[in-house]
Amino acid sequence: MRDAVRVWVVPVGATPTELARCQAVLDAGERARAAALGTAALRGRFTVAHGVLRVLAGRAAGAPPRTLVWRPGRHGRPALTGPHAGLHTSLSYSGDLVAVALAQGGPVGVDVQHLPPGGDPVSLAERFFHPEEARHVADGADAGARADRCTRLWVRKEAAVKAAGGRLWPNLAVPVHARDVVECVEPPGRHRLTDVPTPAGYRVAVARAGDAEYAVEFYPLTLADVLCSDDSMLERGRDQVVKSLTALLERMLRPDAPVTEGTQLMDELGLSSSLALELLLELEDELEIQIDVEDLDEDRMTTLGDLADHIVANSTPR
Repeated sequence: MRDAVRVWVVPVGATPTELARCQAVLDAGERARAAALGTAALRGRFTVAHGVLRVLAGRAAGAPPRTLVWRPGRHGRPALTGPHAGLHTSLSYSGDLVAVALAQGGPVGVDVQHLPPGGDPVSLAERFFHPEEARHVADGADAGARADRCTRLWVRKEAAVKAAGGRLWPNLAVPVHARDVVECVEPPGRHRLTDVPTPAGYRVAVARAGDAEYAVEFYPLTLADVLCSDDSMLERGRDQVVKSLTALLERMLRPDAPVTEGTQLMDELGLSSSLALELLLELEDELEIQIDVEDLDEDRMTTLGDLADHIVANSTPR
């Protein structure tokens, strides 16, 4: 049986709740990178993209998404470490789409590109691509066809480079047009390419190290689908966590005012660290889950909503 590469294509549009759930699974470095981006749109796209990768990889690894650790390789390709190192991942985002690829047993690369309006694909192909491919781009019937041909070639090249763990520029001249297996030059190696169906205006390709055939399992999902498809507490739903936390806090602390998602747990309710642990233990028993508390600090439990986000992203069924 052929090995499988799983590919998800997900729109980046997110509700405030979905964005918060994605942010809750990011590590400190990812949150800092998101915060440094110049616009809300860029910050949101980064947060969703990396949140989706963590959720899908966490499900495949059987681990809370927040606990996964990637380390960059020689040319920056991130690789999972520790007990999940056998799971190979790749992430790409362009325009309003995110693409994630997962595979066992060998490196994988995925690339998504939005078809660029305007531009000069013929000059780009002449400058960087193999002469055969430059002619292929120039022979497009009109500007749209030429842009499409250039983008199809680009995603194939970048997917192969990601699987190889190399640099893009030395490999741009490697011919990929009408080829199932290509030879990267840096680092040298063979990689099998597959085009992936995509929405109008985008192109996606996936590559895997080696020349062995593999099946591609393609999942075009919404962000809501991703956040509700995981085997962790994401499947149970954030609403259930909020409802249970609210009831437990009202029973344990008997506050004067109703408890809401925005209630400040320490400043308004006076929740102490010992009571917080008692709260989590009772929640685990009620929902039959195991909550990872290693990274749970005051910043992640300022409000009831903050605490719910952490629990949703960092728990597994018992």
